[in-house]
Amino acid sequence: MQNYFNDLNKFVSQNIKGSESYSLWFSSELMDFARFSKARIRQSGNINQAYLDIRLINNSTHASLNLGLTHNLEQDKNNIVSSLNKLRDIIIKSSPDPYFLMSQSHEKSCFIDNNSSFNKEEIIEDVLSKSSELDLVGYYCGGPIFKGFASSYGQVNWYQKSSFFIDTSVYHSSDKAIKQCYADITYKKDVFLQKLQNAKMALEMFSKPSKSLEPKKYSVYFSPAAVFEILSMLNWGGFSQKSLEVKNSPLCALSLGQKSLNSKFSISENTALGIGPNFQSSGFIKPDKIDLIKEGKFVSGLISPKTAKEYNLSHNSADEEESACAIDMSGGELESKDILSSLDNGLYINNLWYLNFSDRQNGRITGMTRFFCYLVQDGMPTNTFGVMRFDDSIYRIFGDKLLAITKDRELIIDTSTYEERATACATLPGILAQDVSFTL
Repeated sequence: MQNYFNDLNKFVSQNIKGSESYSLWFSSELMDFARFSKARIRQSGNINQAYLDIRLINNSTHASLNLGLTHNLEQDKNNIVSSLNKLRDIIIKSSPDPYFLMSQSHEKSCFIDNNSSFNKEEIIEDVLSKSSELDLVGYYCGGPIFKGFASSYGQVNWYQKSSFFIDTSVYHSSDKAIKQCYADITYKKDVFLQKLQNAKMALEMFSKPSKSLEPKKYSVYFSPAAVFEILSMLNWGGFSQKSLEVKNSPLCALSLGQKSLNSKFSISENTALGIGPNFQSSGFIKPDKIDLIKEGKFVSGLISPKTAKEYNLSHNSADEEESACAIDMSGGELESKDILSSLDNGLYINNLWYLNFSDRQNGRITGMTRFFCYLVQDGMPTNTFGVMRFDDSIYRIFGDKLLAITKDRELIIDTSTYEERATACATLPGILAQDVSFTL
């Protein structure tokens, strides 16, 4: 695949005219998938796809086009020539972009991860054989992802890494289910089997009557999956320097020093531990790690080259969206075996959904509990409870109401596959918080 990208880059460079320059963004994947229903395979297959974003530049005027590749080099060359001619027609009618920036580095890099280790047949066999008596639905996706960048300046960057996820739900009846996702770059059979065993044990709780709880403030344990949902909302403009500049970020008060979070709370963009490339579509190389919040204090936003130029700042090679692609939240001291006893009396929340900002300026987020969530009394699980809505501020959940953070953390990979597999991920612990507000 890398040689194929290099051939495309060479051909584009030979077809650039006069004062033109160019950049290329290559995105490809080889993906195996299997869909499960009632613990049987209902659909399986593989996908081999590749796309090339061609950006043609003439001074500060530019235009881009996304081209689906056929893997037939001669046919792709013909399509590239046609695409370049279309881009030339667009540029003639376009105005200069005062905030356009592209890397002018000559740097060449190649990262091919050799640490991934998983066998799709083994994984699928484990799913089928260990859940044969369960009503399990979901799917497996796995395989390598390839990213490449090249430009007129001679810069060429290549990235290749494999990962997988098993996203399943085990149903008891009606809408009663336990949702679990296991994602990694190396298959750890014992981890997957433990998750499946936990689901089997949880099914027993659905046999008891579900409780209807009154809206009020509860002590809560948020699992890593639930923490992921909350931080995903925070990542929606929260770390963006552009949002901070226009005062549209839920972290404005934190960045200005008007508010702080708990000293236990630290979060970074850790590209080196992620599953995506360390370069972005304009060719700028990302640092291995960017501290965003450290010990409850704001450290830095994610600053794209465009935002840096607009506000006269130094950028840190963030994507144009300025959202974190590899969230890394520091673990704490709470042992997994002590979660229930530390919670004592409260709610154990496995999953959240339908999250949104209820007061963006003050970092207030609302959402619904989902799937297997249960009541804990005297450190023991008792009954599941009906769907509830929480509405509270990150300045409380990750601030003065944060009691503990688990020592163990979990890799969570974005399971989005729209057009192509996402490369966003997060390494997260669970958290224990008190007085979380539930409104209905």
